Amino acid sequence: MVIRANKQTTPTEGENSALSHQSEIPLPRKPERANGVARYKLLVDTVEILVANGGTQAVTIQAIAKKAGVPTASVYHFFPSPIAACIAAAERHQEALASIIFETGANSKETDPGAFFRSVQQHVVAYYNANPIARRLILGSDCSWHIRKIEVERNEILAEMATSMLAARFGVAPGPELKDIMATCLTLIDAVWSLSIAKHDLITAHYAEEAHRAAAAYVLSHLPELAGPTGDRD
Repeated sequence: MVIRANKQTTPTEGENSALSHQSEIPLPRKPERANGVARYKLLVDTVEILVANGGTQAVTIQAIAKKAGVPTASVYHFFPSPIAACIAAAERHQEALASIIFETGANSKETDPGAFFRSVQQHVVAYYNANPIARRLILGSDCSWHIRKIEVERNEILAEMATSMLAARFGVAPGPELKDIMATCLTLIDAVWSLSIAKHDLITAHYAEEAHRAAAAYVLSHLPELAGPTGDRD
């Protein structure tokens, strides 16, 4: 799943300003041919090495070219700017996380909403904790405004996925309001995880639980019918 800032929708007058800012995000150019796919992977791998060694400030077109052993023109072909290069690395992990959420949700046998979403969150936390680049670029101090904007859009897509899961599994009526609730819920979770990463460079068990509690309390304030038969909000 590739997440892009440009949407094929007609903006309302109030949305024009936000969309004009989104259009300024320097997106990477995804390849279509096999040789381009291999070169793109090499360059994204190289960006991750540079971020691991020196943060996003170490990512320049020249540094990527030198480290990957390719001409600078080849890097420019895919990444019009260092920011685009960092976005490409972040997208790699965003797409992996989206797959984890989808597969975990589809394969889960949980019949309780709280246990279901806890299971999904545990898999996502495990991925973040196993991938320091994902932590740095998406939730950590190396998350730029541009990556954050795309992350917000990703959460909108994931909220739609969560809405479908709630409707299919637990009979919650789908709709724009439910999608908005789930998008805000995901933002709350990200905020708590970011706090944990700022403090500990990991999502600790304590903050994973705090994120779950915050999300559960928020969702149940809108959807009390999801509470368990004993009113358990965990």
